[in-house]
Amino acid sequence: MLNPAIKIFRHLFLVFILIPGASYSATYYWINTTSGNWNSAANWSLSTGGPGGAGIPGLTDIATFDGNGNGTCTITANVSLASGGGLRMNSGHTGTINFAAGITLIVGTSHFTQYGGTFTGNNGNVTIQGRFRKYGGTFTCPTGQLDLQGDSVIFSGGVFNHNNGLVRFSGQFSGGNQYIVGNQAFRNVNFHGTYAPTYFFIGATTTLNVTNDLTLTDNGGTGSVVMRTGTVAVRGNIAPTGTNSVTGDAVILINGTANQTITGGPNNSVGHLPGVNIQKVSGTLSLLNFICVNSHWTWTSGTVNAGTSTVVFRRAIYPITITGTHTLNNIEFRPITVSSTYTIAAGTILTAAGSMTYSLASPITLNGTGIIAVKGNIALNNTGTGGGGTAIIRIDGTTNQALTSTVLSGESALCNLQINKSAGTLSITGIITSTRDWTYSAGTINPGTSTVVFISNSTLAQTISGNHGLYHVEFSALAAGVNTYTIAASNLLTVNGNLLISGTNAYRINTGLADVHGNLTVTNTNTNTGGTATITMAGTVAALVTGSGTVGGGRLPNFTINKTSGTTSIATNILSVAGNWNHTAGTVNAAGSSIYFYGTASVSTSAGMVFNNVTIAGTITMGTNLDIDGAFVISSACTFDVSVNNYSLYIGGSWTNNNSANVNSFTERSGIVYFDGSAAQTITLASTAHRERFSGLWLNNTSTGLSTNYTIEIQTNFTFQDGLFTPTAVRPVEFLAGSAATSCNNNSFVNGKCRKYGNTAFTFPIGKGSYYRAAGISAPAVVTDYFTAEYFNSSAHPAYDFTLKDPVLQIFDQCEYWIIDRAGSSSVNVTLSWNSTATPSCTAGTLSDLRVARWDGAMWQNHGNGATTGNSSAGTVQTGAAVTSFSPFTIASANILSPLPVDLLSFEVSAVNQYADISWTTATETDNDYFTIERSTDGMNFEPVARVESKAPGGFSSQSLDYGFTDFTPAGGTNYYRLKQTDFDGTCSSSGIRTIHFTGGMSSLSVFPNPAGPEGFSILSGEQDGELLIMDMAGKIIFSESFSGKTIFRSNEVLPELEPGIYLVNVRGTDYSKSERIIVSGR
Repeated sequence: MLNPAIKIFRHLFLVFILIPGASYSATYYWINTTSGNWNSAANWSLSTGGPGGAGIPGLTDIATFDGNGNGTCTITANVSLASGGGLRMNSGHTGTINFAAGITLIVGTSHFTQYGGTFTGNNGNVTIQGRFRKYGGTFTCPTGQLDLQGDSVIFSGGVFNHNNGLVRFSGQFSGGNQYIVGNQAFRNVNFHGTYAPTYFFIGATTTLNVTNDLTLTDNGGTGSVVMRTGTVAVRGNIAPTGTNSVTGDAVILINGTANQTITGGPNNSVGHLPGVNIQKVSGTLSLLNFICVNSHWTWTSGTVNAGTSTVVFRRAIYPITITGTHTLNNIEFRPITVSSTYTIAAGTILTAAGSMTYSLASPITLNGTGIIAVKGNIALNNTGTGGGGTAIIRIDGTTNQALTSTVLSGESALCNLQINKSAGTLSITGIITSTRDWTYSAGTINPGTSTVVFISNSTLAQTISGNHGLYHVEFSALAAGVNTYTIAASNLLTVNGNLLISGTNAYRINTGLADVHGNLTVTNTNTNTGGTATITMAGTVAALVTGSGTVGGGRLPNFTINKTSGTTSIATNILSVAGNWNHTAGTVNAAGSSIYFYGTASVSTSAGMVFNNVTIAGTITMGTNLDIDGAFVISSACTFDVSVNNYSLYIGGSWTNNNSANVNSFTERSGIVYFDGSAAQTITLASTAHRERFSGLWLNNTSTGLSTNYTIEIQTNFTFQDGLFTPTAVRPVEFLAGSAATSCNNNSFVNGKCRKYGNTAFTFPIGKGSYYRAAGISAPAVVTDYFTAEYFNSSAHPAYDFTLKDPVLQIFDQCEYWIIDRAGSSSVNVTLSWNSTATPSCTAGTLSDLRVARWDGAMWQNHGNGATTGNSSAGTVQTGAAVTSFSPFTIASANILSPLPVDLLSFEVSAVNQYADISWTTATETDNDYFTIERSTDGMNFEPVARVESKAPGGFSSQSLDYGFTDFTPAGGTNYYRLKQTDFDGTCSSSGIRTIHFTGGMSSLSVFPNPAGPEGFSILSGEQDGELLIMDMAGKIIFSESFSGKTIFRSNEVLPELEPGIYLVNVRGTDYSKSERIIVSGR
């Protein structure tokens, strides 16, 4: 068992060592039963009702008044219990505590608690560092200041008299949280922020009634006031004079019956209040300076004189709802938190007689259905992205107003905006972002060079109403889902500058009209786009339309070009259109562009509108004739219709139909398709199993023409103006029953195989290369039969041997033949043609001698001459009777003298230095063996110069052949040349004579001995400079050497050993030439 002394020591050790800094108080009891002075020790005991003389309560002590000391206590000297002391007036106490004038009382952190008795202050200050708990008795404040600094203030019973003094809630000893509970009336009240922040939690059902003035202050450093819940009802003036913010969701109820004033701070960062409720039955509330509101602002009743004040709605933590129809001067929305939402209550019209401002960097959202009516300017300086809201901002001042933005697109986003000015002009500056409806009702707008961005942050539709003009406009689809922008029905939005369609998500621009006077640019690449509105390129200046560059991305709604002047250029990228295209007026430059048409729509243009590349990506109908300079494509699962009006389509590029599911994806009706390109054009289908049907086809291609690897059908007519139509051998162009081909010529025809269906006569528009050679048939008997024809501009021989023939057939057309096949049983007359202008060798000779010849697989059969047209240069010949079998056909003659064996296109001789350069070209050759070049010096007596063999295989050729020879030994003066042609049977014919003249003096030439033996020979030139050449008789140069003046050459010194034969020795200069022959017998 421990010694009692040790126990005491251990206790003291724990108290003073283990809990350092602890202070210990004594409880003093007031025992006076009549009256006495606080400072008299005789009045205090250490036990209730005990003996007096215990001393006077000090800094750490607790002064207790109970039923054993009901005498009056008078305090005549300042009392401080500030080091943890306290004051208790228990329930059994009926006495009074009085103060002499000017005396102060400080109650420490052991709290002030009153259940009974009377506490009567004088004009000195009373400070309660601990809790102030009033459960009973009577408490009369000093006329000076009651400073409540503890963590709780409780008004639960008894009487509290404010005594016209100031009650100060400071929470200095609260650790930053002071709880105030119980309804209570005060004269003047001050909330003072000691901590950063100092929270004042006013009970949710508590109302603190301030019969005079309310002030909100701080320590000027880090302290601030946060007033939570509850109500502070003020009948006097309010002055938030702290330098730091006052926040919270408590309500300051302004309900005085006399005039009241809220005096804010000098700028929008001070002068803070929590929530405000204006509920005055009489008197006027005047607002001064900047008043910053941090919670709900409610007007219930009363007159407000806003003067030149600014009410700042400072959204931090607590929501702000603005309620009630009333008028302020300037208003500012100044959010602190990351995302700040304000609510304008239903039925509320808040009128800003002055300006409205968006500031700071957190996005501002004005929700609710109430209205902010702005009579002055609107300044959008908030840099937060997002925001907007469902409330309404109405610009309805009667003087000039400005809507000004200093921020970027997407910042300071507006809610619903209404413009309804009965007078004055609204000037718009900067980038204005609208996230909800934009409604114009009345007033003059000066948009300057501003930009209005309709930026959707949700999938709620934005509606633009009223006929009015803006400058730049942007539709920016940022929300997930479909962003819908609706221009009200029959309303016109005039975009005096540029229109931009941006964002990354789906959008619709619906219903009304938008006239664009500047450029139209689409950067949105989403494919779920379009709409029912009509965007019109209007105005009088040049404009550029730029698509998204992505196939199907950023589709326009209905699109119209209607410019009285200025050119509309379509950029050289991809432009997609989901609605109707209508060109009414104005010059359009679409060069390099690619336009994709989607949806169910029509495409219409007026004269002069020419597309470049066009892709049909929907169900598209022509509204007028269309002219496309570039490629035309029908996409998979899409259709294109010339319409019941049978419009014409002009194509300058390729035709591609990728619709593999619908063979009738192009509805041709009775329309005409013109292929009028300046470069080669093609027709491509989804697969070779598909075919393209044209009602009317017109070919006017100035290049190589139109080709295809697919089956093309002609329903009515194929008109050939320029360019060749080239199908493949296995898929000919098909002419359906009743169709025809017209206007064929040597520049335009089917350059390949052609097929005709039906039971009407037909002329096949066929040819090859640059030769048009029609072949015709009479009307077949069976409508389901078809005939296929192809022309070949070459001789049928030897593939179809001309030597195997009917005896009547003497000679054959060496230029061409036709293959005509039949599917069916109809017998028809066959008509063939010739034209020596295009193929000069194919002169027909005597027309009556002509015959139609057919190869039957073994020999050429004679099908007679039933009729001819034309003359020997051009015409036709028809079979004598209907042909029953079909195979190769050509033209033959029953008279061997009718054609020429060789058709000479040209024969030219020209001087090259002192040589004669000779060239000739044949168009065709028949049975030709060789050519002989002959020369004369008098034009009458000719001698052979050279023999040139025919290049034609077997002496037959239907192609042009070129020949050439150089005469190295022309005579001086005039030389005469002619060309003799010799057949295999020795028959000869000669050309016309060509002349050439060589001028200048001749040098002498001596060759000796001649003939020359083994000793060789010598050559002596004349006096002039020149060149020596020794050649064989074929013209091959064996030796050449230049010389100066008279020179002797010895063959044994300069020549290799020569074979026996005849050689030509030639000396020549700039103006002379001399030749001698020498015979070499051996060396």
